[in-house]
Amino acid sequence: MSQDDRVSRPTFWLMVVPSVLLAALFLLAPGALTRRLGLRDPRSTTLARCLGVRQVAVLAAFVRRPASARLWMFVAEDVMDVALSLLLLRGRPPAHAARRAALVVAIGLTVADLLITVLARRSARRVRTRGAVRPRR
Repeated sequence: MSQDDRVSRPTFWLMVVPSVLLAALFLLAPGALTRRLGLRDPRSTTLARCLGVRQVAVLAAFVRRPASARLWMFVAEDVMDVALSLLLLRGRPPAHAARRAALVVAIGLTVADLLITVLARRSARRVRTRGAVRPRR
C-alpha cells in the first residue's frame, strides 16, 4: 500500500468504530432496535439485518480501496441512512422520539463523516505537495 493509500490512525478510528458498533447493533439485536424505533412490522427486523450486512460490506471494502474512495464510501452510506430515516418518519406519527433521534443521529454522522473526509483529503494533499519543488517566480 503506497503512502497515498493510507488513512491516518485517528481518521481510521473515527470512521471505523461507529461503523463496527452499528453493524453489531443491526446484526445482534435487530428486533430490539426496531421495537425501540416503534416499528412492529417483521420486515423492519429483516431490513435492520440487511443494514448490518451492508455495514459489514462497507467495512470490508474499506480495507481494499484507495484512501479517498474509502472515506467517501462512509459518506455515501450515511446519505442512504438519512434517506431511510426520512422514509421511516413518513406516514407515521411524528411524535415518536426514537425515530426523530435516529434521523438526527444519521444527519450528525453524515456531517461528521463528510467533515472528516474533507479534512483528511486536504491533509493528504498537503503531505503530497510538501516534497514537491515549487517553481520560481
